[in-house]
Amino acid sequence: MSTTIDQGSSGAQKLYDELLQYFKAHSSKVVQIEVLPSNFPVISETGSSILQDGLSLGIPKKALLQAFVVARKIFFNGLNRDLRSSEHDESTFDATKVILLLDPEHITGANFRKRRLLALLSASRTDRKQDTGAILQQELAFLESLLTSPLHRHTKSPTLWHHRLWVIQGCFPNVCSPQSSGQDFDRKDVSGSQIVGFYKNEIKIVMKAGEKHPKNYYAWNYARKLLEILWHMTSALGEHNFVPDLYEGHIVQQVHSWCTLHPSDISGWSFVLFLMRGWKYSHISGNTIWLRMTHVYQSLVRKTIDVSFDFRWQHESVWVFIRTVLASNVYLSLSTRNAFIEELRKRIQPTDQTVSTALKEGEALRNSLDGFTRLSRGTTREALLWIESNWED
Repeated sequence: MSTTIDQGSSGAQKLYDELLQYFKAHSSKVVQIEVLPSNFPVISETGSSILQDGLSLGIPKKALLQAFVVARKIFFNGLNRDLRSSEHDESTFDATKVILLLDPEHITGANFRKRRLLALLSASRTDRKQDTGAILQQELAFLESLLTSPLHRHTKSPTLWHHRLWVIQGCFPNVCSPQSSGQDFDRKDVSGSQIVGFYKNEIKIVMKAGEKHPKNYYAWNYARKLLEILWHMTSALGEHNFVPDLYEGHIVQQVHSWCTLHPSDISGWSFVLFLMRGWKYSHISGNTIWLRMTHVYQSLVRKTIDVSFDFRWQHESVWVFIRTVLASNVYLSLSTRNAFIEELRKRIQPTDQTVSTALKEGEALRNSLDGFTRLSRGTTREALLWIESNWED
């Protein structure tokens, strides 16, 4: 590896400097990064193998490895000098960007970024010139770039998702109110509607990551943990508008719509179930918001069942969602659950008109009916048996 990657140290340093220059020029922007094949040709106009097009960056794998060697050397040289003083060393901090771009599970690099952010936030309390909000927004933009780009490991990286959660949890509410940076914050300065708006944006990031890497457990688990953190924060502050704003913000419907476009994604469907039972944590049962949400939940189940039969979905994840909602006493009223179950029973029974039409139309339609009976009705029967054995009054 060393003979291939280390050759031409000046060339490797140039690649490293070019990457840092790009990141600094777009420090507050979310960019799309893609690793190109190692044999990607040098661009004649720029004399570089790194491809830049606005907010899009492409770098050959070999060039990234060469830049990583330089970044790693700078990073550990900075740590070896003095751990405390290195927290204020911008070059050491910058090196972690290239390190994490190649290796998203580089825990030492991620932890150093935490220490650097804490040092900057501590300095901002005495130095009003320090733009706290801008610093945090740049960190979130960098993480979003890694988590939503078409990179092989980054979208499902537990290290990167945990680091983003740490930034938001430890630096709240600066991340919700970047326009107020440079002030002494109190969590009461942030309203429920601001937090909901911020969370809706985080959900969009999670859904993008879910598209890049299906069944992305780490992304959806981040969304779950973040919501629990925000619930506890707002409850401690006596902020009673957060939960109503959250459910009125149509986040449940938004995620459900995403799941109908990705029906095999069990992580997404599990998160919808988490959101639907979230009212239990918020102590709003019996409230008008809960009554309104039950109608929303009913429409979501109705849509799921209709689409499942229309497209003859056999995805286990869809039926896990349907049977869990109908078997549990958390999501819907008893009468609504029974009505849905009765409808499922009717749907798997062929009507006289269906059989008569099949006989008239001939063999092709009969075969189609047989296939539907064998697959979709079999799946529905299995779901009904599961609901019966796991029924909650």
